[in-house]
Amino acid sequence: MNWRRYANSVFVLKVLGVYGALVTCAVTLPASGNRRQRAVLGMAWGLILLWIVVGGILTRVYRRRTRDLVLPVRLGWRVFCAGVKNLLRLTVDNFPSIAPRTGSFDRTQGRGIRGNDR
Repeated sequence: MNWRRYANSVFVLKVLGVYGALVTCAVTLPASGNRRQRAVLGMAWGLILLWIVVGGILTRVYRRRTRDLVLPVRLGWRVFCAGVKNLLRLTVDNFPSIAPRTGSFDRTQGRGIRGNDR
């Protein structure tokens, strides 16, 4: 393994991570007073934390175990990728369902973040 190349790629990933965090914070801070934007940004932060941070950690920790479980299956990597895609779809589709718990849905008025949901 070429360690210099590995070190360069780790450095680039760290720079991209810091840049992404700064940009996301820069977008989040001005919108903190607007309820609608706060709801959308809350869902974005949830996806960032869940898929990038938790997903990245789990990928590093369980990479070999997952590979050893998937390789013997005759259906192959496409089925595994379809399962991961379905897990992503399930998560993204259910984020709006938690809007009332985050304060972005007003139950007393019966309106959602668009203002006319009934």
